[in-house]
Amino acid sequence: MSVEKLTRLYGEDVAFVVGEPAAVGLAGFAEQLSVAADRLERAGLDDGDASVAALYLADAAEADSDAERRALIKRAAELLRGFDEALSDYRLSA
Repeated sequence: MSVEKLTRLYGEDVAFVVGEPAAVGLAGFAEQLSVAADRLERAGLDDGDASVAALYLADAAEADSDAERRALIKRAAELLRGFDEALSDYRLSA
């Protein structure tokens, strides 16, 4: 999965949780995802997978090779499967 697809799938909802405009770029999205994941965990809506995904994405932003970057993004995407449900639940409760 590409960064563009991840941000298209989750960017607006993550930005809503954080209360900021949607981030631009991989590093910015990783940072917003980290904050959003923490808030969702505290609300009991995420089990920590999004936090780990945010770490993978932050590492991907600093990866030395395209292969490493792609592998980290793929791991993050796998952890974020179903994350849209937690984001929707958060929106409904806000």
